[in-house]
Amino acid sequence: MEELRKQLAGRLHIADIKTLAFKAEDERNVEIFQTLFGFIFDEDKRIAENAAWVLTHCKQKGMRRLCQYRDAVIEKVLNTESSTMQRLLLSLLLKQPFEKERIRTDFLDFCLSTITSSRHSVAVRALCCYLSYKQCCHFPELMNELESTLHLLESEQLTSGLRHSKKKVLAYIAKHKKQ
Repeated sequence: MEELRKQLAGRLHIADIKTLAFKAEDERNVEIFQTLFGFIFDEDKRIAENAAWVLTHCKQKGMRRLCQYRDAVIEKVLNTESSTMQRLLLSLLLKQPFEKERIRTDFLDFCLSTITSSRHSVAVRALCCYLSYKQCCHFPELMNELESTLHLLESEQLTSGLRHSKKKVLAYIAKHKKQ
């Protein structure tokens, strides 16, 4: 796996990423998936971010495999200062289901507070809008809190990306309330 480490330490092209993601999903290559996942915790920022980037290109099989590591991914999101790493890991989490019984309050609190935090990137804030909805939809009282949080953004000059995610999530909430 030293060769994989060397590859992740360099500049990756989309063809390389797709090839690695395809290999990681192969059920005969469980070791490649586990090694890639382990590299997201590497001290070398480039290796860690490239490994996360490759994992975001995994399809269904890879996402199902990743579900078993959700808590570790959440811990990394909560404890990293890298906006790039947060964005990549939040993208991975967005592709996963959030069951009512497995909602982590620390992660939900992070998502809700990040929505209104201007110190985070637009992409991270937008992803937190969607992830907040995926978690809050199980609890009517939390849906109201999410809706209030999104309305707090009205006093802010929003980028098109954040304005779009806010609008989409408010539409999801309205649809959910009608059910």
